[in-house]
Amino acid sequence: MTTGDDHRGAADGDGHGGNFESRPTPPETVPDETLDSTFQGAMYALKREREQATVVDTNGNEALIWLGEYDLHEYNERWDDPTAELYILVDQQFANSDPHWVMMVPAVTIDGNQPGQIPSRNTFTDPDGNHGDKVEMATKVADEDSAIAFSWRWSNMNRQPDSARDLANAHGLVEHLLRLGDSRGGA
Repeated sequence: MTTGDDHRGAADGDGHGGNFESRPTPPETVPDETLDSTFQGAMYALKREREQATVVDTNGNEALIWLGEYDLHEYNERWDDPTAELYILVDQQFANSDPHWVMMVPAVTIDGNQPGQIPSRNTFTDPDGNHGDKVEMATKVADEDSAIAFSWRWSNMNRQPDSARDLANAHGLVEHLLRLGDSRGGA
């Protein structure tokens, strides 16, 4: 779903607005009318928490949502790079699912370690290996060479969704992941 253009440039007045520092534009977006109608409502709830959130790709019933660029050092100085884009992969029948995929583009390391060696996080970085389809989906959409997929299961944090509007919790769960606390999140 990439356009071939670097989506990190200045906004073009399409509602994503702002400058690169505060509000980068997303990769090409998926038209709302191609999404499940209940899921469109879930996206509306998420946008109240993270305005720039948008669906950037689909694979069957799964939707890849771009949450935007995050200042990683705002959450923990141990991240080796200050910024990255975050994506989540969820089922469009969101209620009563157990979402657990968060992707970071590019793959950012912690304390100079190898990508994927992040304390108390199940991570996958190899597009040809285990869960590589998630990594490949994010790198393709972002037009980047690397990504890291986190298996960050919502049910392990007592946040399994009961309704579509629970998608609004995604931003808070991603922030918790970025803080590198001791909370469970694994598959």
